[in-house]
Amino acid sequence: MQKRKSNNSGCVCYEESRDRYKALFTSPITGKRISKRFKTKKEAEVWLAEQITNAEKGLYIEPSSVTLLDWMVEYFETYAKPKLKTSTLALYIEIGEMLEPIAGYKLQKLTASRVQKFLNDVERTENQKLKMYKLLVQLFRKAYSLEMISKNIMDLVETPKYEQEEIQTFTNLDIKKILSTVQESKYYSKYYPFFLFAATSGCRLAEITGLKITKVFKNHVHIDNSMMRVKNSKRIDSKPKTKAGVRDVTLPAEVIKQLRIAYRYEGRTLGGYVFHTKTGKPLSISNIQRTWTKILEEAGLEHKHFHALRHTHATELLAQNIPIIEVSKRLGHAKVSYTLDLYGHKIAGYGTKIADTVNNMLDLEANCSPNCSQMA
Repeated sequence: MQKRKSNNSGCVCYEESRDRYKALFTSPITGKRISKRFKTKKEAEVWLAEQITNAEKGLYIEPSSVTLLDWMVEYFETYAKPKLKTSTLALYIEIGEMLEPIAGYKLQKLTASRVQKFLNDVERTENQKLKMYKLLVQLFRKAYSLEMISKNIMDLVETPKYEQEEIQTFTNLDIKKILSTVQESKYYSKYYPFFLFAATSGCRLAEITGLKITKVFKNHVHIDNSMMRVKNSKRIDSKPKTKAGVRDVTLPAEVIKQLRIAYRYEGRTLGGYVFHTKTGKPLSISNIQRTWTKILEEAGLEHKHFHALRHTHATELLAQNIPIIEVSKRLGHAKVSYTLDLYGHKIAGYGTKIADTVNNMLDLEANCSPNCSQMA
């Protein structure tokens, strides 16, 4: 026998067969009866009161069986796909696949503590954890705005720890050694134009492999294309992520000459890529990275990431007093502050220059009293 306690919007009843209290509530949206069972009568009444209060305030959310995976697929298709490049969407999907351990949970049932524990324990790099966190923030923010969930749990989840890796650079002597090694190499001399361009332009690896001959001019190249890899390992042309990525990069005449030599290298030139295989396809980034490792070994230099060429180019320009805004534009950075944060501390002699400038401004040595040297 069931004992019921009625009110205007629902009731609580005791089910002897289950030894549970069942709260019943009528949805103000669909008119359907919603039920939930509890161990105690108090818990049932608290839940029912909460539903009634939310309904009166217009905050009631209809219960849903939509899982995080269901919502992620819908989000990618409806909200991300129309405004993202194909390559960027592919990266989003790769990140989404990393969420597989919690993807089966109902969106409305996921808690901040469960998500936090997942991010803490999952065996991924710090960078990957940060990307997963950022995707979850987007997913829950949108779900909350669409009233699919009653609260945004990501407001309570701590951002994963992530420290930017220290950038790697070479000395000018190292760069000269690398270029001479490539030029004189029995196996890698054909890559000389490639590495010369990388060292003198500061371009990203994907931008270099995506460069086309139609974008090579008398004293500069126009960067507006990158080679991006999608999940099935297929490489496709892709536009820069930001407007700042589209830019002109001025170059010495010798570099322009070498770019044209590279384009005329044996084989087909299908697609117009400056750096291409014998069949006309753009060079594989993974093959370039393997070649890079071999070249450093031949040069007798410590291995550093390929983009150490880009970082070296940037820091050397800044050390030569090229305005930081010009260096930032050349690199394709969206914000000058990012350029400064990344390279400012790597500029040799900056502290000394500041100290000398302060000394000259105040003419400290001229104003120093005879007792100064004795105190020192």
